[in-house]
Amino acid sequence: GVGNQTQIITDGNVRLAYCCSSTNHSNYQIATYPSIRNGLTDAVSTNLDNTGSPFGPGDYTGANQWGVALAAAGSAQDSLECSVVLDLTQTTCPGDTNGNGVVNIDDLTNVILQWGACP
Repeated sequence: GVGNQTQIITDGNVRLAYCCSSTNHSNYQIATYPSIRNGLTDAVSTNLDNTGSPFGPGDYTGANQWGVALAAAGSAQDSLECSVVLDLTQTTCPGDTNGNGVVNIDDLTNVILQWGACP
């Protein structure tokens, strides 16, 4: 529904889900940083258009919009809950550590560079 939005961002074998929930959430837009920035900083009122998800790979920037109609001298209150979930999905090729679709010396180098490393 309008009050609950999930944006999916993918880059190679990495998937990120950004979930937003709010009673007055109206729109979202996902695009590159310059596109979002320019739309929100020019002299024109910008309404986000609910486009761009899923997004990737690339320079992810997401914006959210809330809307409330107020009577004269009215006021509004809302709460926002957001979460980000990173999902490292298995590559299509076992042993492909960099997600390029082949297993080669670059993958072995990645393993060697991480040997003994702990997160």
